[in-house]
Amino acid sequence: MKIKKAYTTLLIVPMLLVGLSACGTSSKNESSVSAETDKVVSTDISTEEEEVVETATTIASTTTAESTSGTTIDLSKETGETVEITKAGTYTLTGTYTGQIHINADKADVTLILKDAKITSENGPAIYAEDADKTTLSLVGENTVSDSSNYRETETEPANAAIYAQDSLIVTGEGALTVEGNYEAGIRTKDDLVIDGGNIIVEATTDAVKATDTLTITGGMLNLTAGNDGIQASGTDPDQGMMTITGGKITISASKQGLQATNKIEISGGELTVKDSYEGVEAANIAIKGGNTTVYSTDDGLNASSDTSSDLSIEISDGELSIYAGLSSQGDGLDSNGSITISGGTINIYDPSNAGDWSAVDSETGTTLTGGVVTQISSSGEKIVLTEETIQSQGPGGMGRMNGGSGRF
Repeated sequence: MKIKKAYTTLLIVPMLLVGLSACGTSSKNESSVSAETDKVVSTDISTEEEEVVETATTIASTTTAESTSGTTIDLSKETGETVEITKAGTYTLTGTYTGQIHINADKADVTLILKDAKITSENGPAIYAEDADKTTLSLVGENTVSDSSNYRETETEPANAAIYAQDSLIVTGEGALTVEGNYEAGIRTKDDLVIDGGNIIVEATTDAVKATDTLTITGGMLNLTAGNDGIQASGTDPDQGMMTITGGKITISASKQGLQATNKIEISGGELTVKDSYEGVEAANIAIKGGNTTVYSTDDGLNASSDTSSDLSIEISDGELSIYAGLSSQGDGLDSNGSITISGGTINIYDPSNAGDWSAVDSETGTTLTGGVVTQISSSGEKIVLTEETIQSQGPGGMGRMNGGSGRF
């Protein structure tokens, strides 16, 4: 390893290893990482100019490597507040670091391989993809990423998550990732988010996992604890606020919604358990096409509602669905402020004995039942297989609760 210092003469040093730390006399040190260059250049600085630089600018080292497999950065050797990634490429991050991984790569594709890395930020996100077309986090080994409860406010809408991306974000790999969102969210992107692998644990003050445009989960294991929503797709444009789950094993404990999307949630595979929520699954349009879903909620289990759309629906065509809803004084199993259509699947809706204003199925514009099996189960174990006629015969409010039984499920 060679260490570059700020000298008063021109110096060009070939770099063969990764993980260099600046030894200048500035008050702040940053590492700027590039996968495309192989030299560090220090321009001529006079003694008088060097004194000015020390008080006004950061003297930084540049870490580079020539490798077809990318650049490896030993974070344990970085002493500055920021590691800057400015070029497209693959970067392996390993070791323990206090500071921020900052991606400013001019709309390029950047892959970060987290390999037994522990990254803790004291100001802002721990991983901040401010400018990249697509950022991929590939998980190897055991990794931890956390931010602090206090941010340095420098923007009108500051980045507000331990892992934050302005553009698309992909999380993949076979390793583990623990995310502590102490400020607000855990994992957040303003664009599209895809999770297709990894053993991911998130604890967040607000939303555990959040995207603006689309949020897709195809694999992995997620264990999420959220002060607000477990998983959220928040955009309000017609092509935003979309959530798709086709695989993976997801467990959620949330103070508000387990899953929440502005426009649509579609579940066609995987195993989803909402252990604790106010409402389990909420969107303007909810489509259950497969998978195994279990929901516990103090209010509605599935709720089709929106502040921006009048086209509201719940459609169930396949899958296993168990709903324990209304675990407070009100709530419904299936609740749509529009329509409900059931054409397949196995649906068990459990009647809480302590609920007052409660229905198994409640739709504003009517329920159509052409297939599948819908069973209402009392807390004492009594079962009623619902039909379209028995649901509709209840009038507004759907199928009411059954008598009998005591205590909770």
